[in-house]
Amino acid sequence: MDITTPPERQTFMLLHELHKQLRHFQEAQLGGSELTLTQYAILDAIAQREPLPLSQLHRHLEVEKSTTTRLLAPLIRRQWVERQRNPADGRVVLLSLSEAGREGYRRAAETMHAAMGALNQEIPVGERVTVQRALRQFIQALRTRTLG
Repeated sequence: MDITTPPERQTFMLLHELHKQLRHFQEAQLGGSELTLTQYAILDAIAQREPLPLSQLHRHLEVEKSTTTRLLAPLIRRQWVERQRNPADGRVVLLSLSEAGREGYRRAAETMHAAMGALNQEIPVGERVTVQRALRQFIQALRTRTLG
């Protein structure tokens, strides 16, 4: 890209490159655990708020309800995530990690923590806050344009 490339094209090209690099990162960092970044995010959300109502996970992921169910399915099949009805309100489904899920999450979290540390080392210390601020602004702009 150079200064003659229109800003809209530059943004598209950067987004496309970010998407590719995230896929490579996922394969390199989480490939051994057979988790996607989204599945890791699901395990993390459940681990932080266990038991987590399914409706809260749906809001956290910002996807359709059917997509949440589809994303959960492999974790349930692996018996890493357990579903149960809320005893106080049978309409509410609660999600929790099984023992195997806790162990899988622990291993993936260690890997992710090390990967994030290494990634941060690639960004000069004086620029990390600026990069994080720019990412937050970009995420907010995307949310505004897509979620209204």
